[in-house]
Amino acid sequence: MVGISPLGTTVILPYTGVLTVVLSILLMFGLYMLVMRTRLGRSMRAVAENKQVAALMGIDVDGVISRTFIISGALAGAAGVMWVFISACLLLRWFPAWHQSFHRRGIGRHWQHPWRHVGRPVLGLVESLGPGILGMSYQLADVIAFAS
Repeated sequence: MVGISPLGTTVILPYTGVLTVVLSILLMFGLYMLVMRTRLGRSMRAVAENKQVAALMGIDVDGVISRTFIISGALAGAAGVMWVFISACLLLRWFPAWHQSFHRRGIGRHWQHPWRHVGRPVLGLVESLGPGILGMSYQLADVIAFAS
């Protein structure tokens, strides 16, 4: 985590967020340089403007279109990897809550029909009231929920 303090407030940025922003800027700069400074980029701009005139000027229109799709696929793959970085960070943060919800669903599924709908609220009450009754820290509520 990176902490910055603009105007007296603290903003915490995860390393994955910083990595995603830096990588996005580098990819956008690289794409800009490709399109504006290379022969392929000039061909791409010519084909985008007018395919027939570009073909008359000697540009392989189908080849340029194919290379453009390959580049766009590579950039989409990079965006997907960056999305996974951010999602993995969020997934790890929310995993305990998801795990508890699956545990509660499992309790409701194993009981017979009339008691199935009672299991989840009972587990919620045990989880919220149990640490106070037993004199334990509320951080151990998960232990009580999974032990029941």
